[in-house]
Formats: sequence, C-alpha cells, structure tokens
Amino acid sequence: MADHDDDETGTMIDPAGDHRRPANTGLLMPGRFAVKGHIHPWPDDPACWRDLSACQVCGLTMLKAFIKSSDWVIRRVEHVSFLDECTVRRGVSIDYVPPSEAVTLSRPDGQYVRVLPLAIMRRKSLVNFDLRDHDGRALPLLGLRQNQALTLAAVRAWAAASLDEQSETVSQEVDEFLDDVIAGDQTELWRAYKRMWAAERRTQLQRLGKDQLFRVMLDRLANSFVLYGLHDGPTGERRVIKFSYDEPLTLRYAKPSYRATHDTTGKRQDKDENTGLRSFGWTTLSAAMGFSTTRIVFPVPAAELAASFHFEISAPPEVSIVKAALLAGRPKPEAKTSALPAVGEVNGSAMMKERQRRRPSFDSIDGGYPTVDLHVAGVPYGSRSRVRVEVEARVGGWFATAVFSSWLASAILLFAYLARPKLDVGSALLVSFAAGLAALLVRNDPHRLVTRLLSKVRLLATFAAVLALAAAVVLAFGRPQAAHDWLLVLFIASIVPTALISLSWLFALRRSLRNDPQESPWEHHRPRKSKSTSQDPEQAAQLKDETRHETLASKFENAPCPYDLAYEKLGFNRPAIRVASCESGRQTYPWNKEFADAFHRRLDEYLAAVTAQRPNSDHGSHDAEAPL
Repeated sequence: MADHDDDETGTMIDPAGDHRRPANTGLLMPGRFAVKGHIHPWPDDPACWRDLSACQVCGLTMLKAFIKSSDWVIRRVEHVSFLDECTVRRGVSIDYVPPSEAVTLSRPDGQYVRVLPLAIMRRKSLVNFDLRDHDGRALPLLGLRQNQALTLAAVRAWAAASLDEQSETVSQEVDEFLDDVIAGDQTELWRAYKRMWAAERRTQLQRLGKDQLFRVMLDRLANSFVLYGLHDGPTGERRVIKFSYDEPLTLRYAKPSYRATHDTTGKRQDKDENTGLRSFGWTTLSAAMGFSTTRIVFPVPAAELAASFHFEISAPPEVSIVKAALLAGRPKPEAKTSALPAVGEVNGSAMMKERQRRRPSFDSIDGGYPTVDLHVAGVPYGSRSRVRVEVEARVGGWFATAVFSSWLASAILLFAYLARPKLDVGSALLVSFAAGLAALLVRNDPHRLVTRLLSKVRLLATFAAVLALAAAVVLAFGRPQAAHDWLLVLFIASIVPTALISLSWLFALRRSLRNDPQESPWEHHRPRKSKSTSQDPEQAAQLKDETRHETLASKFENAPCPYDLAYEKLGFNRPAIRVASCESGRQTYPWNKEFADAFHRRLDEYLAAVTAQRPNSDHGSHDAEAPL
C-alpha cells in the first residue's frame, strides 16, 4: 500500500535491530518468547518493528489466525456496486470475535491491542480505500514497513518450521531471501526467486524451494500483502469492521483462465497469458448488440476466510441481473466417503455433525432482480472462489427510446420520399427532426453502464439519426430529382440499423418474458406427504420432486472432479468480463484434506515446540495473562 510508505526506507528488515550479528550467524532463534501472556510493547521505532519480525511465536500465531480465519470470522459480506461504466466499488463488512490466541501489543497507556489479519490483497496501491469501525469512525492502518515486519515474522517462522531447525539457526542466505521476497521491490523479488531456483543441492534455500507446504504460503505472499486490523477491545467482544475500495471494470471479454484438474500436469491452473477476445468477435458483438446478456466474473478469494460468506451486487438503474452464481471449493478432488459422520457426544452434550462434503459450495439465482445476495458457508481454506453475474439493459428506458427513434427516422425518410415535399419546407422539417432525434439519443442516461452495455445499439441509433440529417442536406442543396432518388437510398440504408436495433430489443423482451425466477439452494421447504410417492428419500420415485439445485448437488458430490463439473454446469467456463480484483487469489490449488492435515500438523507441532522453550530474557514480553 504505497500511501502508507512513511517508515524507514531501508530495504532489509534486520531482526536484530541496530545490534547486527556477524554475517555467518543465523537470525531466527526458535523458542525466543513464551506464548502464555505473550505481549510485546507497542513498537515505537523502526528498530522495534524489526525486532518483532524475528519473533517466531508471533509469526506462527499470525499464520494460524489467518489460515483459520473461519474459526473467528462469523460473517463476511462483500457488496459490489457500479460507480460508472468502468469502475465498481467493493465494500467489505467483517463480523468477528477476536481469537484468544492472537498477536498482542501493549500501548504506552497500558491498553492491549490485538493484530488481526483481515484480508490478503494484491501487492498494489488501493484506490479510494476506506477503513472504518461499526460506528463509521475512520480507523488507522499500519505503515508499509510495519505491515511487512508482521508478515516477515510469519514467513520466517514458517521457514524454520519447514526446515525443522530446532537445534540450529536458519542460515543468513535464507533470511536475506525471505526479506527480499516480503520487503523488496520488484527487482529484488525477481532476484530472490532466481537465487532460490539456482540454489545448490541440500542447502536450506534449495530445500525450501522444493517444499510444497512452504511454497504454497510463500508464493501467495510474494504477490500480496496482508491487510491487518487492530482490535482494542476485550477478547470475547463481537465487532464489525468495514472497508471499501474501487476496482476497474474494462468490459472486455476474455476466455476462462482456469485449467481443469486433469489438464494441470506441470502447469498453473490459473493462466497468466493474455486471454482477451477480439473486440469484433461474435461473443463481444453479441453482448454489445443486446443479442445476449453481458457476463461479468468477480474473484472472491476471501470466501474461505469466514464461516459464512455473502456476496451482494446491486445493478444500476435500467439494468437488471438476469443470472448470478457463486462457486467456492477446492479444485483438487477429495476421496469419496461413505456418508456424513453421525452425531456424537462431548461431555454429555450433543455435538453437531461435521458436514464436510466432496462437492464445492455453490449458490445460484435466476430472475431479473435489481439486487441479488449469494451465500456459501463452510468454504475450506485453499479454495477457488468466483462469482458470475449476467446483466442486461431493461427493455424500457433508454433501450426503448433507441428503438422508437430508429423507427421514427426510417418512417420520416419514407414519408419524405413518398410525399415529395418542397425543398425549402422538407429540408427545414428534416433538419429539425434530425436535431431533436440527436438530442434524444445523447441525453443523460440514468447510469452510463446502460449505454456501455449496448454500445453498438447506440452506435446504430446514432447512424439512423445521421441518415435523417443527410436527407435534410440533400433536400437543401440537391436537385429535385436527385434529392428524391437519394431519399430512397437513405431510407433503404436506415432499414439496416432499425432492423438490428429492433431485433436486439425483441431478444431482450423475449428473455424478460421467459425469465423464470429460480430459488436459491438456501431456500428450504419441508417435504409434504401429499406430494410424495414415497417416504424413502433414497427411492427413485422421490427424484422427480428434487429441485434443480438438489440434482446438481448430487451430481457434484459423485463426480470424479466435483469442482470441474460445477465449473462447467454453472457457466464459469464461458467467456466473460473479468474484474481486476484487488483481492489476491492463487495460481495453483494443491489444497485438499490430506494437504491441509499436513500443513496444520506441521504448524501446530512447531508452535508447540517453540513455546515449550522458556526465554533467557523476556525481551519486552510479559508472563502475566493480559486482562483482555
């Protein structure tokens, strides 16, 4: 975040502060702090922030809080609205209860502050960013170097855990590599990765480069930064925090970037190459002419960071949302299980089922609504999450005006040809009509997205107005017989844009009339005995009572690659306009239950190991429990 680069300008965050160690001395000391009552004084200078970047307990605690965000973030809502034809604004609301284990800092006045990872954003400047609390008060943000110090603590600790270096320190080479990846500029980042690719065999840097559990975190942080929030209330207090920012909308169609799971041998699943379609290709022209709806895809990678995730989108005036779908899940398929686990009992109390399914979470709504709300729950970490929205201009308003004006232009040209008016009177009438028609077409629209969606329709309507103006010029300056012949030519020419505009409007009218609203899969209805031929839900006779979503869910659950099938059935494999989201996504998706178990096992075991060792000196931490 370039607007917060107000700290020191040095490129290396030295964990030793001003007391530098010899070049051959490792920098990461496991077990440096105790986890119980682990509190740092608020760092009041760059040296203190550099020292914080060496704390392994803070690093592992921060990493665990982020990976398990769904344990403490109750509800996350993202609302998208269209500012104009090329900009959308995304507002995020996070309803959370701070975790009991979080990085804690103590302010000079004795107030304790918990540092919470709220989101992971692309490493770029955010446009029109705003961060506020539940009462609407502006909240401060950490500076660039402060943000990097906390992130560097996490990646340093994870590197030590991946190397399992409890008896020796991590090398200076590895530490400089991690510093360049997290705190360096683009050139230093590239050079750091080149050093890793060229590292000698059996060195720590080479081992880290081959470790998939380490690389899955490093690669994402190399392209991103973590947005941290500061919580200054008690541990169990529930709060809401909100932030918003602008994202570009180019309205240029592109091919899907995702590769199916069975096509990813040695390749990234999200392609980097330019997949944009030609401006005059059929897909682009069909949408611009209104023959088909306009498809827009929004990345929502933060769906995995909350127990319940909502995506709301509001269409501008004279635009309706025809279809919308949300797909969130791990592309890497899980092994099939026989059935959901039964309800258990803990300390004499009933326990809810652990409803982990093979299929991805999804929501889908068809209708023609001004606003839709898509919802998924229990999205596992490591998922690929996308929203597809199909919008179109309504048949009333500007669209109807364009159809009427084009027919009026053709009619007046035909009338002028058949009536053979006097040149002075005819030219005056046509000039007046052309001027009025042009004013009608270029009027201010309720929202600029309307005419941007129908850019070719507007072009054709303008062409019809120009033909009327050309007829007035012919009558004013041409000979009578020649002018009469030109009126016929101009009338025939006007039929083409009029017919195309009318055809486009009829397509839109047909879609609106045939639009059958479909319920969301979250709308549940109890079964009724009178409408059922069998009381056994496993019987084939019961299938005819299933909704479309129930049928899809059953297919996804039993498919060899559930995510790939859902990606196709929900329409995500079709070309669409891709929003350049500020939220950071992934390019590969190695996560499944086995991968997640290995990741959490390494994290928990190493965190237990470093916290079991008591420090020789407290380094500013406190052994007493914080009164939170």
